[in-house]
Amino acid sequence: MIKLSDINKNYNDNVVLSNINFNFNCGNIYVIKGPSGCGKTTLLNILSGIDTTYNGKYYFNNLDVSDNIDYLKSNIGYVFQNSLLISNLTIMDNLLLISTDIDKINYYADLFKVTDLFSKFPNQISGGERQRISIIRSLLLDNKVIICDEPTASLDRNTAEIIVNEIAKLRSKDRIIIISTHDDIFDNIANSIICLDYGRINNIKNKKIECNNEINYKGKNVVNDFKNIDKKYVKKRIKKNVRTKIIISLILLLILIFLGVKDNFKEEVLKMMDNQYPINTFHIYKNREEYMMFKNLNGLKIYENYFFNKDGIDYYSLPEKRDSIFKNDSILYLGRFPEKEEEILISYELAFETNNNIENLINNKITIDGSNYIVSGIISSDTKNINLINDSNHYYHLNQHDKAVFMLEDKIKSKINVFDTAFLLVSYDNLFNNKDVLKMIKQNNISLYWESVVDNYQYTIDLVFNILLIVVFFSSIIAFLFINNEILFKLEFRKKEIGYLQIFNVSKKRIKKILVSEYLHTVINSIIVSVVIYSVIVIGIFLIFNINIVPNLFKIIILLVLILIYVYLLISIPINKILKRDIINLIK
Repeated sequence: MIKLSDINKNYNDNVVLSNINFNFNCGNIYVIKGPSGCGKTTLLNILSGIDTTYNGKYYFNNLDVSDNIDYLKSNIGYVFQNSLLISNLTIMDNLLLISTDIDKINYYADLFKVTDLFSKFPNQISGGERQRISIIRSLLLDNKVIICDEPTASLDRNTAEIIVNEIAKLRSKDRIIIISTHDDIFDNIANSIICLDYGRINNIKNKKIECNNEINYKGKNVVNDFKNIDKKYVKKRIKKNVRTKIIISLILLLILIFLGVKDNFKEEVLKMMDNQYPINTFHIYKNREEYMMFKNLNGLKIYENYFFNKDGIDYYSLPEKRDSIFKNDSILYLGRFPEKEEEILISYELAFETNNNIENLINNKITIDGSNYIVSGIISSDTKNINLINDSNHYYHLNQHDKAVFMLEDKIKSKINVFDTAFLLVSYDNLFNNKDVLKMIKQNNISLYWESVVDNYQYTIDLVFNILLIVVFFSSIIAFLFINNEILFKLEFRKKEIGYLQIFNVSKKRIKKILVSEYLHTVINSIIVSVVIYSVIVIGIFLIFNINIVPNLFKIIILLVLILIYVYLLISIPINKILKRDIINLIK
């Protein structure tokens, strides 16, 4: 039973309802009549628990509604003038959104003769059919009170009469039916006709009608499981977010590529440099402890760096090609690295002094210091190359205009009587893949020239990446505010849908889960797309160029977790804001 005691409702200074006192009893149909603006809808909103801002007392089943609003709402079924069906869901899915009890749905659908409409969408059926579906929806949760707000206002007379007959079927001994209307079409089925005159009950007409109907579903108690229908609902919504998916996918793809390059830059550059530069070489002092430590190390190659000067010409020893800076043809002006004992490299200055047409010197004999040699290559006099030669082997000290000869170690060794050097050139195969040797080098404060070259570039990349992170961090804070407001703005367009779902007994918790899922699915799908595209790029680059740009797995996981946390907070805050609103404010 419903009891209203001295209910008053004002909008600003306007009186909408004044001293409403009335009891609504089970087994009866009540019709509330009156012109537009007389307070019919406001009274229905109070009766349904949608509007709780009023003065007076409202009792439902002898309980004060102000302390038991959720109990009231769980017993109210609402039929609106507009059916308020979700447009992108089929009729069956609209009903499953309220109850997943298929037997109950089929029972009421057969009763109201709409079983053939299940696979259709709301825009494919008539207004009368939509209203019948709306009535079924109100019955699915066994509501004890059914409220109908102008249910036939938009229907033609014949269709309206069908709806009147359908509503009449709902009369039950344990149910209250309350209908608002502005015409007389429901008069014949009403137990009481309440006439409102601008907020006051002006007249009540009572009529005794026996309640012989008993159409409540008596099937099994089924526990509703909304997982599948909610997924379908979300799936229908996320199809509209294609542009958002593309933007998120591109941004994440760029981050993954940059992270992959950063994490693998040093290793991959060293691997590429190994083909052109002696990256496995380093220098040690001959008379220090590290010399004895490295001397007997398996796989180590030590070069003495023989040198002498005679007649204004500097003579330098050459390590094996794999350990020499001259393995890189770009260091040479012409020719190639010596392969035989009698072959030598000479500086550009010496070559020019010997023969103005220096191209003729390549692979031809030249007499130096009374001995004949074959010139296999001429060293470039470019300043950049000269500096690289000197820096990569500490024993070399070339100048641009020096006359110099480079010969294989065994050849120069036979020409020198006394040799003493402070430091030695050392080579270790696959140096950067041997953690123990690298650790030994670091512990003895031995510098690795080629590593330092790569570290300079790595420093630049790390700096750019850190700057990017800072930019992303502050941008994400700014974006948080803007996107947060944008989501709230978009939710404003869906506030009626959110409000009506609550009226149809869809819990706030479930609505939040649906809304969060919509945005999270968009982000997760974008992540999957980005990862798939990135995987294809990674595999393609590896197969074509033999370059690895796979980021550290732990960093990827951290990145994805941070993105998901960020997105969850981003979308849950505006969703919480809109769900905190009263239903009456949502459906206005």
